[in-house]
Amino acid sequence: MPKYFPLFLDLQDKPCLVVGAGEIATRKAAQLLHYGARLTVVAPEASGTVREWAQEGRVHWHQREFRDSDVEGMLLVVASTDNSQVNRAIFDAASGRGILCLLYTSDAADDLLCVDLGGRRINKKKHTVISPTRISSTLDIRLINYEIRRCNKPVIPCKY
Repeated sequence: MPKYFPLFLDLQDKPCLVVGAGEIATRKAAQLLHYGARLTVVAPEASGTVREWAQEGRVHWHQREFRDSDVEGMLLVVASTDNSQVNRAIFDAASGRGILCLLYTSDAADDLLCVDLGGRRINKKKHTVISPTRISSTLDIRLINYEIRRCNKPVIPCKY
């Protein structure tokens, strides 16, 4: 079994790209915006939320198909389309340039490319806890919450 490195990124004012603008892509875009990313979305069609963000100037929406050059200058690329071949092209374009690419899809054909492990994020005021596996038990969540309250500080200092 591979060993995964936990990674936290400072996305404040950093250029990030989301390719796709359906339900999953919109959720991922919202998370990136929450962390202050300078966000570009590329998709021929977009959810009402993405359209609203574009009108408000919160995202730059390019209403078109993905081009390899879209990844240039990005810190992070999120591939979240309903087309396995497009997802592969996005992944190849980003990883070929040394750009981190996260793949969010329900297509089993993309499983070998997927770097999202389906983990769980729990936000508690100043702390964010990431589990590399799904936390399915309420007891697990209660134990994690207890540990956060008990420690009341991050194990590793984080720059917010």
